[in-house]
Amino acid sequence: MGTFFEALRAGLKGGWEAATESSRPMHYTIGGHPLVCPQCKGETFMVSRNQLNTRGAEFFNLGWANATASTTICAECSNIQWFAQEPEVRSS
Repeated sequence: MGTFFEALRAGLKGGWEAATESSRPMHYTIGGHPLVCPQCKGETFMVSRNQLNTRGAEFFNLGWANATASTTICAECSNIQWFAQEPEVRSS
């Protein structure tokens, strides 16, 4: 039953995170490596959290219980990348 409440918490948190996240492009790392856009080689991104919706959960109106992923949007070309782990702000 613990995963149900974790999913509920993540779903509720995801709705409020979008309103509080910074829209200013920043440099990030993912898995200890600098994040670079595969399309234009840009190095600044905006990050947000998004639901990984499934048909079954949506059918039963339980989309909020699905897992979330991090998306990065390149500030140069607007390419979107999805990540299972959270990107970290790169220190200068």
